[in-house]
Amino acid sequence: MMENNTRLSDYVRLEAASDSFMPDRINYVACPECAAPRKFMIVQDDSEALWFAKCLRASCGVSLRVPMHGLRAPSSEKLSPLPKLRHTYARASLILTPLLPRGEVGRMLASTYHLSEDQIGAYALWSKLYGRTAWRILGPEADERGIQLRRYDGLAPKAMTRPYNAYEPLTSWYRLFP
Repeated sequence: MMENNTRLSDYVRLEAASDSFMPDRINYVACPECAAPRKFMIVQDDSEALWFAKCLRASCGVSLRVPMHGLRAPSSEKLSPLPKLRHTYARASLILTPLLPRGEVGRMLASTYHLSEDQIGAYALWSKLYGRTAWRILGPEADERGIQLRRYDGLAPKAMTRPYNAYEPLTSWYRLFP
């Protein structure tokens, strides 16, 4: 157990020493235990004395605190290679067109989910390639990070996600309409 904690602590220190690590934010990387991409959260505490790290998968549950100062930098040879990043898609390859709010699908969304025409016009698209409603996945600055393809008839899987970037989290930040 002690060897495993040392390996996990070394992993956290290596990630914190990387160029992409941002000490003032929560950083999401691949979990060293379950290999889940971007599920291992590393954050610096307010006193800048510790890193807190936790895997967000319920089946993994790895959680630890790692001291920041007074320790030598770990060797990268001790760790196994990281898993491959998720597959990404080019937006142009999805063949997206605006979803008409007054069309058949637009009327169904408005009546079933109580969406206004403005909301459907701002966020919903139609994918000719997949024959599904496409909802934009937006970042906090309204940058499009991917597409969530949805089907409402029950004839096929309900949702498919198509990310544009392997590093961005796929959490949407929608602005509310008055």
